[in-house]
Amino acid sequence: MNGPLSTAGKSKDGLLLDEETLAKFRTLANEKERLEQMRITVGKLFREYHSPLSDKDRDIIAQFEANPKLFLDSDVMLALDIKRLYDKRKLELEERSRMGTKHIQNVTDKQLEDAGVSKREFELIKKLMKLDPEIFIEKAIFKTSKESPYTFSVDMSKYSDTKVP
Repeated sequence: MNGPLSTAGKSKDGLLLDEETLAKFRTLANEKERLEQMRITVGKLFREYHSPLSDKDRDIIAQFEANPKLFLDSDVMLALDIKRLYDKRKLELEERSRMGTKHIQNVTDKQLEDAGVSKREFELIKKLMKLDPEIFIEKAIFKTSKESPYTFSVDMSKYSDTKVP
């Protein structure tokens, strides 16, 4: 609405605002919108399976990766939410690493047969896991889409003083 009664470009006391001030207001509004989108995205990540990520979520994550200080310095609650998400993910990864050794004792013969693993191979796997519980955990050192030729290799140097059970 343009005209004498329009409030566009005016401050609260009725004075006209210059372009620089309007640009600052627009920038603040954009930052507020990005912070709100980031809070929504972190909420989706925290709920993990209830809300799939959209392209808008991936875009805001890319912006966060490019300039995390902008987001973290602007909103303390966002920083706390990200810390909660980090702690949750860390616990999930620790549980996943313990899962292999915890549940290997409960494997049935039917599950072995379905997986195509002989009893002899399974006993060998149990011995290796007893020797080193992390032996079969895939180590993701580099973030690449290609599979590393070293993914399934075992560093035998750390077993030089260990007796095989």
